[in-house]
Amino acid sequence: MSDFIKMQQQELAIITNNFSITGNFIKAKPYGSGHINDTYLVTTSAEKYILQRLNHNIFKNIGEMNRNIIKALKHLYSKQKTNNDHRFRDLEIILCNNGDNHYKDKDGNYWRMMNFVSGSTSFDVAEKPETAYEAAKALGYFQENLADLDPDDFYPVIKDFHNLEMRMNSFKDVLEENPQNRKQFATTEIEFVKSHEHLSDSLKELLEGNKLPIRVTHNDTKINNVLLDRKTLKGIAVKDVLTETEKAHLVFGGKIMTFMIGLRFLTDFLNGDVYFNTTRKNHNLDRCRTQFKLLLEIEKQEEVLNQIIKALL
Repeated sequence: MSDFIKMQQQELAIITNNFSITGNFIKAKPYGSGHINDTYLVTTSAEKYILQRLNHNIFKNIGEMNRNIIKALKHLYSKQKTNNDHRFRDLEIILCNNGDNHYKDKDGNYWRMMNFVSGSTSFDVAEKPETAYEAAKALGYFQENLADLDPDDFYPVIKDFHNLEMRMNSFKDVLEENPQNRKQFATTEIEFVKSHEHLSDSLKELLEGNKLPIRVTHNDTKINNVLLDRKTLKGIAVKDVLTETEKAHLVFGGKIMTFMIGLRFLTDFLNGDVYFNTTRKNHNLDRCRTQFKLLLEIEKQEEVLNQIIKALL
């Protein structure tokens, strides 16, 4: 073991021991493939835990963000108990020894600890349609059980996070400034954004007309944020909690979210890769291209998708 790894393990042990865990620290190793936070799987003599270094440059109020999670999970598990339905196994934030929901180290980094859900697995890529289907059902179940929460009771972790108009304006500002002289490498993608600005206008019209409800949502529903049972790979069933307007705009919502994340990847690329973690040259540009390709596929099959939704709902 190199001196760097030994030092890293010692530092992670110190951080871990500030949380109310059981057993003695044995080791920690990088875990998952998140774009924003650094995640470690911690093994003690008694249990396993998930330890995350949270990006406080993005999440400005870690305590309130964690309180949101605690509140949502408490509501979810309360409803499961009432309905005698335990499809979601207990996931919880492990508090610090002093009762805080996060730990701030000597370097000013913020850390969160959660229990490790044994017998589960996740996927970075859905290699089978069944995997995507089960993950979608799990997310649907999650949202269905949070549908009766009041959004005003939750702290806005990132203001205007899903404000597409704001995202468009940020893109235009970076495009005009061209701080890293990268505009020349993304001409096709830039034109794609300009040709799809109408999506932002349509969403603004729906929101200003109070045609869509404001809901408590997960906000990072990529497939590797869903834990599936390792043996059955089964997710959770979806129930009908949508308004008629929401049903009519489900495919539109898919287009909006796909376009928005692609736009954010492109904006970050043009701005010098300052937001998302990257591991290679043009990583964010490739991510952007993937999302825009997906949006094109949704547009090609929009009529079929609407027919499927109509048949199901």
